[in-house]
Amino acid sequence: MMVLYKLFIALCVLTTCSARQHSNTSASQYSLYEVRLGASQLPTNPFALWCHVLVSGPSTSRYPNMNITMFYDGGTEWAWRFTPDVVGEWQWSTRCEKGYGLDGIQGSVSIVAAQDGRLGAVLVDPHAPLQMIYEAGKQYTLVGIEADWLWAMGLLHGKAAMQSVVDGLDALGINHVLVQIYAHSTSGQKLPPLQPPRVSPTPTTPWASFDQQTLDLSFWRNYDDMLGMFAARNMIAHVMFFVGNKNVEWPAENSTADDIYWRYAMARLGAHPSVVLDVSKEAGSANAKRSVGYFIDRLRLMRSMNAHGRLLTAHSGFDWTNQCKQAPELCQVTSAQVHFPYSGDDASALGCSNSFPPLPCPLAMLTYYHSVFILRLNVSLCAVPHIYKEYYPALFQAAADATAPYINVEFFYQWGPSDGCHFSCCGSCTNSSGAQNPSGNLNFMRKVMWENYMAGITGACWYHDDLGWDVLDPRALTTTAGEMRALRTLRDFWESVPRREFVALPTDLCVASLQPSASAVHCLVRKNGSQPAEMILHVRREESARRVSQTRTAPPPPWANHCHAPSLG
Repeated sequence: MMVLYKLFIALCVLTTCSARQHSNTSASQYSLYEVRLGASQLPTNPFALWCHVLVSGPSTSRYPNMNITMFYDGGTEWAWRFTPDVVGEWQWSTRCEKGYGLDGIQGSVSIVAAQDGRLGAVLVDPHAPLQMIYEAGKQYTLVGIEADWLWAMGLLHGKAAMQSVVDGLDALGINHVLVQIYAHSTSGQKLPPLQPPRVSPTPTTPWASFDQQTLDLSFWRNYDDMLGMFAARNMIAHVMFFVGNKNVEWPAENSTADDIYWRYAMARLGAHPSVVLDVSKEAGSANAKRSVGYFIDRLRLMRSMNAHGRLLTAHSGFDWTNQCKQAPELCQVTSAQVHFPYSGDDASALGCSNSFPPLPCPLAMLTYYHSVFILRLNVSLCAVPHIYKEYYPALFQAAADATAPYINVEFFYQWGPSDGCHFSCCGSCTNSSGAQNPSGNLNFMRKVMWENYMAGITGACWYHDDLGWDVLDPRALTTTAGEMRALRTLRDFWESVPRREFVALPTDLCVASLQPSASAVHCLVRKNGSQPAEMILHVRREESARRVSQTRTAPPPPWANHCHAPSLG
């Protein structure tokens, strides 16, 4: 295949490509590089003209030969982008339908070493398949949150307002943000006024025409601005391309407009280093109005256009399975909703409401049953009381079963003074006092956040109701952040731990005896048995996590006297 590709480039240079030479330039490793080309004339619909660029670079690159799709960007201009992962010389050549002046252009770019501390895109760690690293090799310690309408801050209030929110997230230690490309609103037919902190529906949408075959470039340029802010801070936007349950009038399935939307989104956004690409938020929702086959087809299209090898995933999997089991080869990351309410004797204690049927509770989740054994349920969690006793064993089992990075994208919801609990369901809504649910206080939510990492999960995403949904109140990043401030401590601790070297242990193998005996204890231990073998211990007893001495009836393991405990912050 490599020989054929080089032969194609050689033939191109000898024929049409030699006719038009683009000026040579230089750029930085891990930074978005863009080339803009002028057309000699426009097609009837420039958004439906798909030209390509063949790019070749050093053999040390992860993607030394790329086929990149160009996109229309207004006037007579088309653009294409790539983000080089290695230094050296790169060459490129365009291929396009004749007659528009976009075919047979060639050029080169010299790439210099990364600047400003940029680390590149995130990858699966080749030495630890549940963990992630940056292209530069540094461990990616995923600490996430959902801020679905973050892009709307730029559209409604300007670039500076959007940047202020990104800075606020960064300051809290958050480096992974779930954000959709577009959604209309979460409300019904009668919408509340569009005034802060509400950010939907935005007057600007991805589309500029009634038939949705032309796109609004101001919307997409604003989205570029947001992704650029993320890249400058080595943050990742978990970009959900489709949202079926937020009142969007999407183009008809498999129509020309549908194809334009998906291809344009991949062509324009796929080169950004700051993205994980998600086919749809909650594709299994009854309101998604698309079949599993549709999302599998869209994932295949995304993969075919994914020249940079950005990580692909499907939020909640297909049919609420938390897996891409119908097409596992299409997902490099599992994005699961693992809702485990902490306790409860009836459905109301699980945060479920009879006023919101049918409840969109994920299916086929791991659940710890009566603190004794693990079950896999194929029924709605909200319909099954008496089953929630402990969170950690289920997470431990999920991590043990996983063969790829596993992100717990949604589990509990922090009550917000601006938006209350909104439609929060399965994970229950929490606040500092437990006023919404006496058992559901933020301290417990914070502990569960830690348990994701102790169990070996790749990372987890916090949820503040004043940042998710279609309300985005910047005060949630400061004065009403509450326990969310502890995320900075969490990230700082786990960034100091080489996670690829540790494995989680079930509690009964970790500590045989601990005082007080009612404490819940979870631990990680080094895999390689090196001396001294370090152990990380998480003691979930009220607020504390502390260093402890192990006592066992059998001889202690080699790591017994070499443990330390993280602070919960």
